[in-house]
Amino acid sequence: MNNVEDFLKKSGWERPDYLDTDEKCEAVLKFYDADIVNGYNDSADIYFYEETTADGYSVYVATYDKNGPTCVSEDVFYYETDMFSKFRTALEEGNTIFIDQDLMGSYYLQDEIDMLYADLYERMYEKIDEELNDKEE
Repeated sequence: MNNVEDFLKKSGWERPDYLDTDEKCEAVLKFYDADIVNGYNDSADIYFYEETTADGYSVYVATYDKNGPTCVSEDVFYYETDMFSKFRTALEEGNTIFIDQDLMGSYYLQDEIDMLYADLYERMYEKIDEELNDKEE
């Protein structure tokens, strides 16, 4: 292990391949001062859930309005993966995020969390590496 990884570990940042998705999620939420709730919460800032159309098709909703989508073209998605495109921004804004219980185990959500953690880890790595190099000069 190099010095940068030692400093990262002391700061609470483990290498991405050492953590499971739940641990990564906890670290990312803490970093952005965000929260995920999965019991309906009318005080959430953004809502992610699945709906069924009148003719029986599933659609996915990501909306800032607790009463439902305000703009179908921006808040309703045909594919689950597209819905989570709003997740990163919501998290980075420090929002309280409602995610329907059925979507908590979604591969797409887990993938987004894994990517967010990896990005943060890389940023922290570069920051500490730069600080250590500055001290050596």
